[in-house]
Amino acid sequence: MSWSKFFKAAGKAIASASNSPTPSKPKTVPVMTMDMIQSNGGPITSTQAIKLFKEFALKSGYLDKDELTEHAGYFSDEMKEHGGFLEEEAAGDISSLKEQLKELRARRKGETDKQTKEELDEEIKSALEDLEEETEHRQPAIRDLAAFKADKRQFLIEYMNRQTQGR
Repeated sequence: MSWSKFFKAAGKAIASASNSPTPSKPKTVPVMTMDMIQSNGGPITSTQAIKLFKEFALKSGYLDKDELTEHAGYFSDEMKEHGGFLEEEAAGDISSLKEQLKELRARRKGETDKQTKEELDEEIKSALEDLEEETEHRQPAIRDLAAFKADKRQFLIEYMNRQTQGR
């Protein structure tokens, strides 16, 4: 092919490309809300949350069919990670505080010196206060964990909006 034929062909290709309609902007993905999830009043399990994730991502145009499985895996992993984090928060430091209190009581029981017993009584009192404080501190985390285990709806909405809206 000569250079002149090449340039003519290239010119025609450029002209036809510029005459063709420009691709439209990708549509925006709607914000996912609680009322979009039809659950018949029941809680949403992990399996149902994954199914809803796939359905919303596909219907909203956020993902195509080829990407669904991979991104559903990311969603599932993050859901498990979030549950583990909530379990750690809910567990707190209770076991070590209980162990410390048990050791102090055992030392107090075997002690014969009156002054040492009084010192141990103060330590036990302090350990009980620490245990009570830790128990109170954990209550919101325990409620969050229970809510998460019971229903994955809120997690699904927050995750989806974080992915699609940058929220």
